[in-house]
Amino acid sequence: MKLYTTIINIGVQATDSARFTKKIQLINQIGLLATISTFLLMSHLYLIHDYYYIPIQLIATLALSTCFVFSKMRLFYTSFYWVFTLVIANVFYRSIEAPNSGIEYFLIPISLIPVVVLESKTKGVALIFVAITTFWASFYVKEFYTPHYVLSQFDNNLTYVILLNVVFLLSTLVLFQFKLININYEQIIGKQKTDLEHKNKEITDSINYAKRIQNANLPNKNEVYKALLNSFILFKPKDIVSGDFYYFKQKDNLLFIAAADCTGHGVPGAFMSFVCSEKLDAALAHTTNVAKILSSTNRGVKAALNQTDANESTRDGMDIALCSIDLATNTISYAGANRPIWIIRNNTTEVEEIKATKTALGGLTSHEQVFDLHQFKLNTGDAFYIFSDGYADTFNGLTNKKLTTKAFKQLLLTMQQHPMVEQEQLLNTYINNWKGNAEQIDDILVIGVYM
Repeated sequence: MKLYTTIINIGVQATDSARFTKKIQLINQIGLLATISTFLLMSHLYLIHDYYYIPIQLIATLALSTCFVFSKMRLFYTSFYWVFTLVIANVFYRSIEAPNSGIEYFLIPISLIPVVVLESKTKGVALIFVAITTFWASFYVKEFYTPHYVLSQFDNNLTYVILLNVVFLLSTLVLFQFKLININYEQIIGKQKTDLEHKNKEITDSINYAKRIQNANLPNKNEVYKALLNSFILFKPKDIVSGDFYYFKQKDNLLFIAAADCTGHGVPGAFMSFVCSEKLDAALAHTTNVAKILSSTNRGVKAALNQTDANESTRDGMDIALCSIDLATNTISYAGANRPIWIIRNNTTEVEEIKATKTALGGLTSHEQVFDLHQFKLNTGDAFYIFSDGYADTFNGLTNKKLTTKAFKQLLLTMQQHPMVEQEQLLNTYINNWKGNAEQIDDILVIGVYM
């Protein structure tokens, strides 16, 4: 048993994978079985006095044994091709020398071996073709070939019994190898599954913790609704945490509200949202001018991410629509970075759009970027909306087409007879039905305020 173990492990190295080790062992086992079978056949020929074929079998035995030299050199597939070729040739020649022995049927199980050993399907099919072609060729050649030695019926039967035993051993070897490979794969897959589940739990727990931090950083919706009685915030992150965030602060007689869309979504987007939210707070501490707040936030984000003129490798930034509301005069001040504001006035059938400054905060935007300031008044019954691009960019589950900004505008117009709390529900239901089974590709944020 120790000798057998040594032989089948010729060429195996400690760094080899379990799967590759099994394949090496299978190739060596095939070579060993072929060598032993050829040697036993040579002994059998001696017993039946078929001396003509003995030297040929001796040469075949010695040639087959050289397969272990190839294995030692780690030329495993060369070893397999060498054994396969010699066995095919040996079986073919023996089948025409002993036409009634049935040894040619040995080619059938041989033809299955390449499927187990070879990675390449093309090479495997080619060797199967060679084995099957040799099988049928043996019947054709027998028709005109004259054997050098005619075996008795007993010798034919003995050869047939030996053949059956070799076929049985070879089939058992192949099936056993399949079983070992499957068991090994099951163990590997089971361990990988356990490891993945453990790592996934760790990652999910970390992301859930990040979600708690992000939620704590977001304004309390009830505070927003208390200050703006008829308003809504529809917030649907793509992942557990979000790159979109809403912002709300009250300073003196002004209410500040913003819809922001940071680069990315998930954990990277959430990290950006922390940075950008903190920079908004810092800017608001020094001015109430929304355009100047965006300029200051732009500089703060670029400084935090080391986005200098000489180092623009980090292009992360934020799109935002920022408003201040003077409730005493119903005056709205707006400034935007790539995100507009939509206004729907009472008893109108169109959406007024004030476009944003066409640049983001951070990234490649200049440190000295100035943002446009827009001021307008709203009357009772008027409404305005600020939002990220996630809602309009949502794909339909059936047509795989985006909702589009135009359709989003028309949708809001159809809802103007509904209070804001119902508008949020209607928008949420509509986008869920629109998306269907399709994947949500981005965070969704829509804020509506009714005056």
